[in-house]
Formats: sequence, C-alpha cells, structure tokens
Amino acid sequence: MGKAETEKVMLDFSSSTPRSAHGYKVKVLVNGEKEFTIDKWEPYFIEGLPMGDNKIKLTLVDNVGNPVNVPLNPVERVFTLLEDPTEAK
Repeated sequence: MGKAETEKVMLDFSSSTPRSAHGYKVKVLVNGEKEFTIDKWEPYFIEGLPMGDNKIKLTLVDNVGNPVNVPLNPVERVFTLLEDPTEAK
C-alpha cells in the first residue's frame, strides 16, 4: 500500500440500530482528538491519518448525545498504516 492509498481511509462498520438526525447516532473518535458524528448510512472517509498505529473509537449515542447502554458500546480498534505492506510482521 503506497502513500496515495493511505491518504483517505474508509470507515466501515456494521450496526443493526438505525441512525437518524433525531435518533441514534454513532460518535467517532479518531486518535483521541478528531471527533465527528454519523447519522446516515453512507461511506465515510478519514483523511490525514499518520503512518503507524491509529485508534478508532465508536460510541452509539442517543438523540441528545448520551452513550446507549448496550453490550460492546463503545468499541475501540487499532489499525496500522504502512507505506510498504511488506514491513508488517
């Protein structure tokens, strides 16, 4: 994977809970600093991620932004971006 392939990273996840502007939403926190909220089912791309480890935290929230008390909420994942995938061990 070259530098061009890592400039935009698609955020892909599954949820059986419908999202809407006036209902449930998914709050996304990227590397503990960049935050945005998803209220539609459509592709989302994250730009400007550094090479190396990156962490994504997804939290299902209600219509006023409070975390919903369900299993696996929130969920965090770490993924690694490499300029040369042969570097992975």
